[in-house]
Amino acid sequence: GAGLHAKEPLQVNDVVDVAIAFLDQEGDEQQEKLTGTVAWVKPWEKGYLIGVVWDQMVTKERNRWLYSYLNETLKEIA
Repeated sequence: GAGLHAKEPLQVNDVVDVAIAFLDQEGDEQQEKLTGTVAWVKPWEKGYLIGVVWDQMVTKERNRWLYSYLNETLKEIA
């Protein structure tokens, strides 16, 4: 899942589509789209914070760019 910022309120159990952009090694933008369900919503000074649970597990085959980002991030904190 992920924690995201939204300008408009969402409801718990709403289905959302999230597009995430990444820059590859050449600086070109790559996008991935994931579908999830809103797990929680909290007011925030700039809108709302929302927690999203992805409908499918992030895998190397299905989510190449997000998987790579998460893998590198986890290496840095280990």
